[in-house]
Amino acid sequence: MRRLLVILCCVTAMGPASAVTLEDVDQCLKDSTAWLVENQFTEQDVGKTYTLRDPGGTYNGNQYEVHFATEQDGQLQDEGPASRDFTVEDVDIGTWPTTYKGDCRIIYVKKHNYFSSDHGLEAVKLGDKILALIDNNKRIVYVKKNDKYGYVGFGGEPGYSITKFTIPMLVLAVEEGVTDEQFKNAVKRAIKWVLTVSNPRGYYYQHSLKDIRTTLEENGYIRTGSIGGVCLYQLIPLLVGRELGLVDDDLWNSVKNDALYIIKNAILAPEVYCSSKQDKKDVLIVDSKNGIAYWVRQRLKDGIWVDYSAIYDTAGAVLTLIHAIKTGLISENDDVNVEGSTYKVADIIKYAVNFLVKRFYEGNGNPCFLEKQAVEQGLYWKSYYYPVKYSFYALWAIREAENAGYLSDKAKDLLHDALRRYVCWLYGMQLENKPGYFPYNEYIKGSPDFASTCAALLGLCTAVDLGYKDSLTVQLIRNVVNAIISQYKEAIENGLKYYFYVPTPQSFYYLYMSRFFKDREANECAFATAHVVAALKAVNNLPESVKYEIFGRARARKKVPMVPLVMATLSVLALASLRRR
Repeated sequence: MRRLLVILCCVTAMGPASAVTLEDVDQCLKDSTAWLVENQFTEQDVGKTYTLRDPGGTYNGNQYEVHFATEQDGQLQDEGPASRDFTVEDVDIGTWPTTYKGDCRIIYVKKHNYFSSDHGLEAVKLGDKILALIDNNKRIVYVKKNDKYGYVGFGGEPGYSITKFTIPMLVLAVEEGVTDEQFKNAVKRAIKWVLTVSNPRGYYYQHSLKDIRTTLEENGYIRTGSIGGVCLYQLIPLLVGRELGLVDDDLWNSVKNDALYIIKNAILAPEVYCSSKQDKKDVLIVDSKNGIAYWVRQRLKDGIWVDYSAIYDTAGAVLTLIHAIKTGLISENDDVNVEGSTYKVADIIKYAVNFLVKRFYEGNGNPCFLEKQAVEQGLYWKSYYYPVKYSFYALWAIREAENAGYLSDKAKDLLHDALRRYVCWLYGMQLENKPGYFPYNEYIKGSPDFASTCAALLGLCTAVDLGYKDSLTVQLIRNVVNAIISQYKEAIENGLKYYFYVPTPQSFYYLYMSRFFKDREANECAFATAHVVAALKAVNNLPESVKYEIFGRARARKKVPMVPLVMATLSVLALASLRRR
């Protein structure tokens, strides 16, 4: 009888239960990739006009309208409900809206778009600027009319910065194994856009690869503001995209020489300025005695160059160099001259990976401790310190280095302990009241940051790829997957036109209309959704044994009804008993 109980316990213990199944993950992946395809501006959209008219919303328990207003001869002129006709142009092909296609709501107002006085109404300020006026008698929120791109942002208009920051995750999703052809075509459009379009509709912060090269050649500085920026948003999409068939011959041939120039004269240069003012620069440090190398950003303070950021630039540079070698753009045997010494590119990569692994170890799991220190010293803005996401970029670089044979024995010896510390640090970074969600950083933690949440999941899956797994790793992966799928299901239940979003932040530069209307909290939907696709595909790629620990049932195992299974076991036991007799 005791033997029977033991066997029955083994039969019924099918693995740990999870609130989410692999089928949920698959469905979320399918719907999220479809959403990205459907909401991208494509060639077929060019010439199409959207009439965006703000519908207003509930504010202080009452229905308020949103109107445009102008100032004429010192008087406020009501221009009626805020409305704009937006026609899709060629420069929009490959981009995504701030929220979703056809969203008529104003999401933000830029700080530069302000009223000169309050005109006797309730003023809403950002710093010392009046960005909105409220007439509580007429129940109207006034925003100053401005048709210049980016000054008053409707949700349905192209989000150029959002698209740019989304592209590394799109490329990663394909690298992780997303095979949907429509999705891959969407990624192709996005890569072409980020490599070839400059200053769309006057938006200053989007530069083509050719323009970045020209500025570097003629003015001596990186127009993207850092080595990491040009690597992650231009060079990695180009190089990894080329390997994955996302960059065709025409695009490759048109930009590869610009990419090569930037690699040789910025990434592999001893130093390069990161601003036209020449008050910031990226410096390549090589310490061959200790076997480390890294790219560090420095800024002038009181006439002295001070280090303030290293992980973002080093991770981006390592990824770029590895894939530049794989595409044949450079050779691992090319020479690199730094402060009178000559190194091979392969040595620089190995030394840089040593640095990244060491940084995880020395930072007790958080490799961005220089950046954190810089925040505390006033050298780095809190909103630029993005530790969970930059940690993933570092792990991505380490994994690519291992796959390409650039992981040294020194790095291998330290990697297990470094990853153990990383997992423990992530556990401590979770929001206390929301398991599976992560904040922007230790200083901005009032609400979940969706990019950090997905980056945590990507980092945990990468740790497993690198050979590290313990019960805490499994628990954290389960927590994050549950959080993501819960948000996905909640969006469906509420009938939303998006599944994922980044909550509108507090900002010094933008007044977000969620300050008045709670339903406008959604922001950067494509950015969030692309992170989900990459992260959940990474979960799909985990070993079956790990997925079994997370979900309780491996995908390949056919679900067997419990009653017949138990009855079959009893029959076998009874037959064995008769034979013994």
